[in-house]
Amino acid sequence: MPLLPLELQRILDKLDEGALSVEAPTTMYANYARERRCDACDETIHSAEVHYEMHYGQDLIHMHLGCMGLWESECRGRGARSK
Repeated sequence: MPLLPLELQRILDKLDEGALSVEAPTTMYANYARERRCDACDETIHSAEVHYEMHYGQDLIHMHLGCMGLWESECRGRGARSK
C-alpha cells in the first residue's frame, strides 16, 4: 500500500472517525489566518497563509487552503454533495 501524505492521512482518519464532516458547511469564508490550528492536519495556519473558515451551526472549522482542497475532494469521492 503506498504511503499517503501526512495531511491527507490525517484528513482521512478524521473523516472515518467523524471528527470532520462530509457535509457541506452552511457558510464558508476564505481569508488570511490569525495563527490558528488547522482542524484537518492539526498544524498551525500562519498569518501569511490563506485559510478557510467553515460554519456548521455554532461550530467553526478552520483549514489550510490545501487541506480544504484535500477534504473537499475526499468528501466528493465519498458521495457527499457540496453546496
